[in-house]
Amino acid sequence: MFWKRLLFSYLFVSMSVLAILGLVVFNQINTSYKAQVIYSNEIILENGSKLLEDFITEMKKLTLEVAIHESVQNYLIMFYTGKPIQAYNNLEEIVHKDQYLSTQLSRNNSKIRIFPIKHNLIFKYNEATRSYLPIERMNDTENLFLAYEKNGGFVMKSFYKTDGNSMVLSCLVFDMEEWNNPIAILELEIDAIAISSLLYNTKLEKNISPYILDGNDKVFLPYLDLQNFDEGLLEEFENEPVTVNENILIKRNLVTTDWKIVGIIPELDINRKISTVTNTFIITAAITGIALILLSVYFALWLSRPLKKLAGRLKKFEEGEFKPLIMKKSYSSEVKILYEQYNFMAARIDNLIKEVVHSADKEKEAELLALQAQINPHFLYNTLDSINWMALKYKAEDVRYMVNALANMMRYSLNSGMNFITVEDEIEQVRNYVGIQEVRHNGKFNTYFEVDEEVLNFRIIKLLLQPLVENAIRHGFMESGKYGEILVKGYIEKDNLVFEVINEGDSIDMDKIEALLHPSNEEKQKSYGIRNVNDRLIKQYGDEFELKFFTKDGYTFARIEIPLEMVGKEVADG
Repeated sequence: MFWKRLLFSYLFVSMSVLAILGLVVFNQINTSYKAQVIYSNEIILENGSKLLEDFITEMKKLTLEVAIHESVQNYLIMFYTGKPIQAYNNLEEIVHKDQYLSTQLSRNNSKIRIFPIKHNLIFKYNEATRSYLPIERMNDTENLFLAYEKNGGFVMKSFYKTDGNSMVLSCLVFDMEEWNNPIAILELEIDAIAISSLLYNTKLEKNISPYILDGNDKVFLPYLDLQNFDEGLLEEFENEPVTVNENILIKRNLVTTDWKIVGIIPELDINRKISTVTNTFIITAAITGIALILLSVYFALWLSRPLKKLAGRLKKFEEGEFKPLIMKKSYSSEVKILYEQYNFMAARIDNLIKEVVHSADKEKEAELLALQAQINPHFLYNTLDSINWMALKYKAEDVRYMVNALANMMRYSLNSGMNFITVEDEIEQVRNYVGIQEVRHNGKFNTYFEVDEEVLNFRIIKLLLQPLVENAIRHGFMESGKYGEILVKGYIEKDNLVFEVINEGDSIDMDKIEALLHPSNEEKQKSYGIRNVNDRLIKQYGDEFELKFFTKDGYTFARIEIPLEMVGKEVADG
């Protein structure tokens, strides 16, 4: 059925487009979602590294503020020059006496330690002796000697303890009046809790906190995590993401130190989310497909229903039923055009059939009249035959001649019921008519014939020339009573068969001829001969071959032209 083919075609096209689009979108989801997750976590890690770098910078500034503190400088210079320190034996107390510095240290969970320098030796306050004693280079004092050897700048180290980790910033303090003299080493210890609080809101996938690694790639935070990182692996992928053991590693190096911040994204979680998106996509595609099928069925039926109705009505043509179709407003413009054309065609065919039936009835009536008319001449023949024998009995030769000529005219006119006769028979018909008229009018006119033999066997519609000769006699001689001649010509000119009836009687009135050939609807027709000839010429051969009248050198011409391609030729019996 048409609606099923329409449905399948629509579904094939739409489903193909939907499948291709779905594959493209699905592949795009699979390829881009992972990249989007990595990119978003890289941004989070970047923000976390910036926060950590800003925090370290602030701690360095705090250390410098302690180093340039006036009281600290005075007491360190006194120690450096060997002058006795009477007020404070522990220099850290000087710092805590300053409200601003004390608040900053407390707020950031940090401690400050001061190690004076004298004679290139680093001293540490000893509680037991309540004095400063030189210290030796050991593991726990290594950062102090590194800061001294660096001769400026900061050294950052990590300390790991059972109760928590801490970050230590160490820097060399110079005499502000003589910058070449190092007078102490400051050590700022920052508890890991302060850094953990700083990065509290920096969370990766599944609420995972990033890892902070010290310069030895050891986990500093979170300090309860036993995850170990391979230094070579971190150097291998540098700042680009890498997948290790179904985990995606993201690394950012801190600009001001060799510490790092690393994020771990479980690849399984990403795949699980991709699976969730995929399932959602499949469910959405299924729902869309079902909706598309339902819509396709609806539209296929909506489009095909009026066409199906039209096809049904066309089948009814065989049964002769031509009912009009009713159009609805919901139909498309194309369907409305089809319905309009169908209604027009149905009405036209119905009218034509009625006309054909009416014409058939008229044709039967005409056939009956023609059969009846064929019977009438038999009575006329019998009557003419009786008159002929009576004229012979009384030796009235003129009467006998006219009766025989009239009988011949009747025989040629009937022509066995056929409408076409040869030119030779048409000329014979004219001769019989002229013979009767010459006897009747006592020789007031003579008729001559110039007909080429090559046209005698051509077949034309009958009774073309006799009405023209009759018109010439009536209007050329009978009304004036003058003597004259009539010439009937038949010949071929170019591609036409030409007949001319020429008389030298009174000049014809062209307005009167025009009125005879083309009478108006209001004008009552008085003469049918010339009009009949003209109408039959036009219907048989076309408008351009109508009857023509004109005058030349005192003669009146009636001219007929028939195209040779439209005349038949009778083969003479051998």
